[in-house]
Amino acid sequence: MKRLFRRAAFGLVAVALSCPVFAQSPAAPERIRFVYRFAETPAAGLVASLTDPQTAEARRIVLDADGSLLLPADDHRLTLLDPLSGLTLFVRHGTRAWTRPADGVVHLPLPVRVVGALHGWRTRHAEAIAIHHGSGARLSVGAFQRRTHGLRDAPRDDENTIWGLTLPTIATDWASVRPRRDRSFDTGWIALTAPAQLAIAGADGEIATREVPLPDTVEAHAVLQAGAIAPGPSTTIEIDRAAWDGTDLPLVLRAQLDDAVIADDAGDAALRAALLEIVAPSTAHFLGRRAPLPLALSGVTRITGLPPLARADVAVAGPTPGLVSHHALTIRDRALVRIVLAAERRTPPSSVQLTGQVRSAAGRPVADATVVLASYPDRAETRTDAEGRFAFDDVATQRQAVVFVDAPSTGAPPFDRVTFSQRLEIPADSDDLALTLDAPPGAAPVTEAFIDCLNQPATDPLPYVFQTCGDTFTQSEQLAYCPVLGAYRTVGGSQEPATVTVTALAVEPAGGQANVTLEVPIDGTYSFILSYTPFVYATADAVLQTGVPVTIPFQPPAPWASTVIAVNNQAGQPAGDTEVAFPNWVYAADAYNDLTNDTGNITIDCFNLDPVPAFVKSDGGCFDGAVQLRASGVNIQLGDCDGF
Repeated sequence: MKRLFRRAAFGLVAVALSCPVFAQSPAAPERIRFVYRFAETPAAGLVASLTDPQTAEARRIVLDADGSLLLPADDHRLTLLDPLSGLTLFVRHGTRAWTRPADGVVHLPLPVRVVGALHGWRTRHAEAIAIHHGSGARLSVGAFQRRTHGLRDAPRDDENTIWGLTLPTIATDWASVRPRRDRSFDTGWIALTAPAQLAIAGADGEIATREVPLPDTVEAHAVLQAGAIAPGPSTTIEIDRAAWDGTDLPLVLRAQLDDAVIADDAGDAALRAALLEIVAPSTAHFLGRRAPLPLALSGVTRITGLPPLARADVAVAGPTPGLVSHHALTIRDRALVRIVLAAERRTPPSSVQLTGQVRSAAGRPVADATVVLASYPDRAETRTDAEGRFAFDDVATQRQAVVFVDAPSTGAPPFDRVTFSQRLEIPADSDDLALTLDAPPGAAPVTEAFIDCLNQPATDPLPYVFQTCGDTFTQSEQLAYCPVLGAYRTVGGSQEPATVTVTALAVEPAGGQANVTLEVPIDGTYSFILSYTPFVYATADAVLQTGVPVTIPFQPPAPWASTVIAVNNQAGQPAGDTEVAFPNWVYAADAYNDLTNDTGNITIDCFNLDPVPAFVKSDGGCFDGAVQLRASGVNIQLGDCDGF
C-alpha cells in the first residue's frame, strides 16, 4: 500500500539517579469501586480478569454487589467483561502505573441497545439502507476529519462552524447494521460514554441523523428507543457536464461551495452536517469547504444528503491554471437544483508563441540542438540556430507542456551529448512565452549533501525535495532508501534488459542529482533509468566499453505536483476501495499499488513518469494497460475480466 515517507530524528537520553534505599513494607491491597455512567449504579456481576505479566497466570473475579474489586498489591493487567452483553468495558495494561481516581470510583461505559424503525424511505430494498451507530468518546468535526481521513490542514478556530451552524462533536466508535425486512433495526450491544448517534443512509442519497437521548432512569442493559426515523430534509445538487465540448483529455473537474445559506426550516441541520462525515465524507468536505468534490468524468454528478439550503454559490474548476465557472443557485420549494456545464461557459482556447534559447551548463549558446515541444495531443520539433535560439508558433494555452532538448556537449564520449527536459504551465491569460534552457552540469562532486545510499544500511528514508513538489511525493518502501537503476542495451534496433555492476550510487536529496558508478559486461549502447519514486525518474544514454568504470550523472526533470486517477466500474460509477497496481516499467523496481477512496479516486503526488502501466482486477471489473498521467487527471474504465 501507499507509503509517504518523511525523515525523522529521534534521540534517547539516559539519566542515572542516585538515592538512598529505604526498607519498605509491602503495599496493602487496594479496593476500587466501579459504577456505570449515567445510571450511577454499581457494576455488580462484571467479570474482572487479573493477569500477572510475569507468569501470564490469570484470575477471574466477579465484582461484588457494590461493584468493588480488591486489587493486588503487585502489577497486573486488568480487564472487565460484561457477561450479559459480551462487551469489554475496561482495560488497564498495568495496575501499578494506573492513576486511581481520588474518590476510588471508576465510571464505566453504559452497555445498552438501540432499537427503532424506518418509515418513509424511497429506497426499495431494506438491505440497501445502512444504519451507522456511534458510541465511545467524542471528537470535534475538524479533529475527526484529520484523524479519519488524513487531511493535512492545521486546526482552525472556525473549523467546527460552517454556514452559521455550530457543529456538535462526533462519536469515535462506529459500526453499522442493516434493517430487517419490516425495516425495524437493533444496533446490538454498544457501550456509551455519551448519547448514541445514528447516521442512516439509503442507496439513492436519502439520509437521516439522530442523537438518541438517555432517559433519566436509564440503567445498564437498557433498550433505548430511537423511535420512527424518516429521511431528513435535504438539498441535492446535480452537475451535468454532458454538454461540454470534447477535450483532448478526460478532464478532472472539481466542485467547490463558495457560499451557502441554510434554509429556515432545516431542522437539525448541525447534526446532519456533522454526521455527513460518517455516511458521505466527500460531501461533508464539500459542504465544509475542506476539500473540493471531484465530478464524474462524464454525465451527471449528484451531490446528495446536504442540509436544506436556501442559496448556494458553486464554482467548478479544472486543474491549475484551471477552467472555472461560477453558478449562483436559489433553492425555493424544491430540494433539487441542477447545474449544466455548457461549452460556451468555458474560457475560450487561445495560443501563444513560445521562444527560447538553449545554453550549456557554462552559459554559452548551444547551436544545432534538437528541441521537441510535447503538449498532448500536439507535438512539434525544431533545431536551434547559431545563437542557440528556437521558436514554436501556435502553442495552445490552458495546457501543460514538456520541452525536450538533445544537445551536443563538449564532454568526452559517452558524454558528448546531453539530454534534458523542462515542464511548464501555459495558462489561459498568457502572453508570448520566452524560455532559457540551461543544460545540467556533468557528474557533480560528491559532497556532504550527497548520500551514498548503496553502501549504507537502510535507516531513514531519503528526504527528497523535488522542484515543484517540495517534500510531498508518493513513495514505495523499496525506493524510499535508495533509487533503483534499470539498464537496457541496444540489440538489433531494440532495447533488452541488461545486467550491470553498480559500485556506488550517491544521491543529493535536494533536487535528486545522482551519480552512479558502474561497469558493463558487454560493449554497447546503453540506456539507463533511475527510479527515485514509483513515479519520478531520470534517464541517461551512453556508449560504454567492457571493464571500464564510468560515473553517469542523473537529474530528474521537474515533475508535476499532483494528479487524480479516477476509477469507474463497468456501470460507470466510481469504484471505491479498489486496488490499482502499477507494475513499474523499470524491471528492477517492484510494483506499487494503492486503494481508491470512496469516490473511486487515487491521488498521485509528484510524477514525471508518463505513461504508466496499471492493472486492476476486482469485483467491479478489470483493467490492464497504460495510463497517461496528466495534471488534468485521467480515468480508468474497468471492463470485463475475460482472460484474467
